[in-house]
Amino acid sequence: MKELYGLFGKYSLQEATIGDSPHFILYILGYCLTHRSHSLLFLMHFGDLMFAFTPAFKPHSVLSILLLSSVLAGAPSFLQADENDTGVPHLTQAAICEKVIDLKAINSGVVFPIRIGELSCFTFFDPVPEPVTLIHHWYYYDRLMERIWIPVRPPRWGAHSTLHLRATDKGAWRVEIADSEGHVFHILRFSVVE
Repeated sequence: MKELYGLFGKYSLQEATIGDSPHFILYILGYCLTHRSHSLLFLMHFGDLMFAFTPAFKPHSVLSILLLSSVLAGAPSFLQADENDTGVPHLTQAAICEKVIDLKAINSGVVFPIRIGELSCFTFFDPVPEPVTLIHHWYYYDRLMERIWIPVRPPRWGAHSTLHLRATDKGAWRVEIADSEGHVFHILRFSVVE
């Protein structure tokens, strides 16, 4: 539990992961301690987007928000399409894996032994409203090691890029899945170990 001091007093900050999705986090800022009233402020974090609201009801209604949040958390947040975002492909699957067969990620994970020799970043977009070019940026720690351009076509598209591992490639890696304008759809983090 962290305490924050803001314009209207002291807040208590609790962080809770809802459901199995690490991308859907509900931040609950506890009661605002003021001399006039108590209010409850919610911040909902969906991937890179954050929404803030103050419910116009009593604190016992928090349970209904948590139940609704649990239902929404059934699907990872970065997989949920924004209806107002026309023309942008929607990422529905992303994984680091040992290989890709018939548009399926095989042996996906976050820790891989160096002896397997290569890794793939698999992505699937559905729908794809119009043709675009996406990029898999492979980073070793914070150093860009590989940039792979991938054409994506309507109505849906699956693709993967592959990294051939060398003995010196043990450590922390990430792949940023982005479009050519710099919009990052998702970041996959993983480690290569002995």
